[in-house]
Amino acid sequence: MAFLDNILNEIAHRLDNGKPDWTNEVHVRTLVTTLVEMNLPDEFITEFVGNLMEASALDKELTWTDEESGEKKTGTARSVLQGGNESHPAWDEAQRLKTQDDSDKENDAERESDTKAKEKEKEKEKTQQEPEGEPKSDDAGPNLWKGEPNGGLTDGEVDAIKLGKEENQPKTEKRIIDGKDKTLNKNINPVTTKFYNEPIEPTDDSFDMANKPYENITPPPKFVIDEQIIQNSKVPKKYFNVLQRMINTKATMDSAKLSHFISDGGAGQTSAQAGEIMTMMATTMDDASWNQLQEQIQQHEASLLQEDKVRIDNGEKPIYHKVNSKGILKDNPGSRIVDKSWVQAANNNRTAILNRIYKNHPNATIVAGGWDTEQDFESLGGSDYSKNKGFSTDVYFRVKTADGNDILDEVSLKKSKIVNFLNSGTGEFLKWDPEIAGTAIDPQQYGKDERENLVKGARDVFSSEEIEKNPILKAAIEATEETTKYGKRGANRKNSKIILKSIERAAGDGSTQAQMYIDKVNRDHQNIKTKSIKALMDNPKLKEGLLSSIRQEFPLKAVSSGEETMAIGDMSFDPDTMTEIFGTSDYDEIKEKLVALEDANGNPYLGYRAEVKGKVIPLSNIVVRQDGVGYGGSSIKFEMKLHPEMAKMLKTATENVYGVTK
Repeated sequence: MAFLDNILNEIAHRLDNGKPDWTNEVHVRTLVTTLVEMNLPDEFITEFVGNLMEASALDKELTWTDEESGEKKTGTARSVLQGGNESHPAWDEAQRLKTQDDSDKENDAERESDTKAKEKEKEKEKTQQEPEGEPKSDDAGPNLWKGEPNGGLTDGEVDAIKLGKEENQPKTEKRIIDGKDKTLNKNINPVTTKFYNEPIEPTDDSFDMANKPYENITPPPKFVIDEQIIQNSKVPKKYFNVLQRMINTKATMDSAKLSHFISDGGAGQTSAQAGEIMTMMATTMDDASWNQLQEQIQQHEASLLQEDKVRIDNGEKPIYHKVNSKGILKDNPGSRIVDKSWVQAANNNRTAILNRIYKNHPNATIVAGGWDTEQDFESLGGSDYSKNKGFSTDVYFRVKTADGNDILDEVSLKKSKIVNFLNSGTGEFLKWDPEIAGTAIDPQQYGKDERENLVKGARDVFSSEEIEKNPILKAAIEATEETTKYGKRGANRKNSKIILKSIERAAGDGSTQAQMYIDKVNRDHQNIKTKSIKALMDNPKLKEGLLSSIRQEFPLKAVSSGEETMAIGDMSFDPDTMTEIFGTSDYDEIKEKLVALEDANGNPYLGYRAEVKGKVIPLSNIVVRQDGVGYGGSSIKFEMKLHPEMAKMLKTATENVYGVTK
């Protein structure tokens, strides 16, 4: 297809940004001028340009407001229609464009038919006028292309130029996984899309102004990513801006949201998001580029720490260090959004992902990477993000296999084996089984009882006179009584904390009554933990709810179906390593053998029992704890962490399947 390449290269050379957009009138005029200068036939130019326009009409970008989040979103008319959601805010406009496009095609077809009839008549007259034996004139191709028929194109290349004809479109076999359509649009090259090349908002000037109070110290100079790395990237270029901004910003409450760094960003822990961005970049880079980038990031961090020590020696307060309980100055990684542990995590995740991709798809090429957003997903060639996205995917990669197929590789990222699979609250229990309302494991009832006991305990410990003499304690008791009486859930924690701390001080001063109350608080806390864990083991609805929640962060079902994989540090949790550990990757079979048990020390865990009386493989610890014991109304956390024994087994399975990891 050298002919087509020459045309597109010439157009790109003539445009300021080098990126043709066939919905842009100026770009279309440039195309027509170029084709005329190449002496191509008028009929060819008309059909070629017409088909390009038809092909891009439905690629017009639409803007709408998301009904749930209220955020502005964009997408092509084609992607809206492919989603099939008639309630989509942009559905009517996309349908209007399709109707207009269909009408234009009908008119073009009629014109084409008339033109061909006239050409046929002219050719007939011309043949009759030409002397017998004289060669027929050849006005089908330009002299520029050696005077060959069709401008030097083969018949196949001529057919391929008819871009708008459905019979010439690539035949893509549907790729359906667990009911989701993972088929990629073959006509999309992500790295050339508008989304992958658009500038970031807010602009650097606007961000620098807003970020002034939170920026890192200088020297060293601000961190800047090498332009050559950005230009050769296979991820949206604005994410390099995001990473730069994070590296140049101190970790504070105000810089804790992604929206601080990019206008269309959401919430979430910024350090973890930086890790995801770096993993996305690293996996699409060659070794030399990634090594260069990670070394520069680590060197910049080292310079910050060194400069901070100089400041401390000059009597200034530490910014990136802290003094431990023994008075020793230590590094404080939490003071920085991006520290070396997240760079190492990205490197480990990259190793796990590449080991798996290249073993499962030898000689494959990673075409592009994307983050877990609707625009990333659809720019990679996916359709209907809300319906077809990965269950708990953090990053996506478009992979071209050796046989020419394009597949979507979806990965859930975990920094290391010390990871939470689930970070929720026992408030979920009521959703899973409404019948527990009012029982000992109802967190709302527990909070109400705890507040009532707190007020009663204070009145038992302190006399009326003592309370009257302490206006802060009195106000806290009265406010807590009121919120409990009327079932309010306002600022209880502050008042409850004042009461509890007062009782604890009294216990420290030798009050037997106060100590009895503190002991009761601890017993009640242990009691709800024990009963909650037992309910998870015995109550079928709670167990099913637990498994459903686990699937979101520890996606057994999604992994077993092949929809997505997990990179846990440098370990890969995927169908192959799952089979290595469990002897099967069948989720239904695994699900039936999940059990909630206690270890020898009474610590609960979720495990997998291969046989009825066989050994149990521990998957994760189950932790139930109150965030603020005794305060009343404080949430009761429900967490699950990767079990150390499972981490060892996954490490071994990864090495057995993919070889010794780096």
